[in-house]
Amino acid sequence: MKAFVCLSVSFSTWNILWSMGAPDTSEAQRELPALDRSALEMAKKAGADEVVALGWFPAADESVFRQGLAFGANRAVRIAQPIDEAAAVDPLVVAAGLAEAIRKLAGVPDGATAGPPSGEGAPEPLKVLVFCGQASAEFGRGAVGPMLAELLGLPVVTGVRALEAGGGALTVKAWQDDLLATYKLDGPAVITVGPDAPAPGKPNMMLAAKAMRAPIESIDIAPRPASLRARGVTSNEQRRRGKEAVAGSSLAETVQVLFGRLRERRVV
Repeated sequence: MKAFVCLSVSFSTWNILWSMGAPDTSEAQRELPALDRSALEMAKKAGADEVVALGWFPAADESVFRQGLAFGANRAVRIAQPIDEAAAVDPLVVAAGLAEAIRKLAGVPDGATAGPPSGEGAPEPLKVLVFCGQASAEFGRGAVGPMLAELLGLPVVTGVRALEAGGGALTVKAWQDDLLATYKLDGPAVITVGPDAPAPGKPNMMLAAKAMRAPIESIDIAPRPASLRARGVTSNEQRRRGKEAVAGSSLAETVQVLFGRLRERRVV
């Protein structure tokens, strides 16, 4: 069974320019998010025949794919068609594009689902595992995973913090309303990785060097029209006039600085 890990992009350094009314990430360093690294680790533990890193972001972010290869992916595939900012905020656009790419890469015709064949000439069932970080690529709302499961006809488990394989089945643990629930999966599914999943350590130098030489494949997917569009981003007027910038050596440090300034100004 193939495993697909849907990658997103995070930024290790932010320059938040309130004078522009929105974060400025033009010079930020791109990196593979921690939850996506955890998703790759779970995909390897699941015993998949092949782990495919799948992403929908510009070719300029090729380094993120190479990080995915270094963390254990066998292949890296980028959806070639650009997705504009207006469409990227619509989780259904993102999920639909990923679902179509997964079908093509799995060699399954359109309309196939994970259910049993319903009769003569029915499409072959979709036999894949799909992993993604719960803070998904569409601005961290975590809606892509469940939508992707619906489009692929697969069950979904969200907020997964641990996974074990054995006896031809997967055992996953996930937080559900403050309770740690355990589920058994004996077939295809979509798994979204929660924020408390342990992150793997750094890859060794041999894997990193191999990832730098590996090819990045591409696939053509036409994005569907967006139904949800952002009207704009607003900021505190005093900050905009002051042209403040918040930056740190890491994302965690930058967030701490930002929270501190929010507390000083008593902004909730």
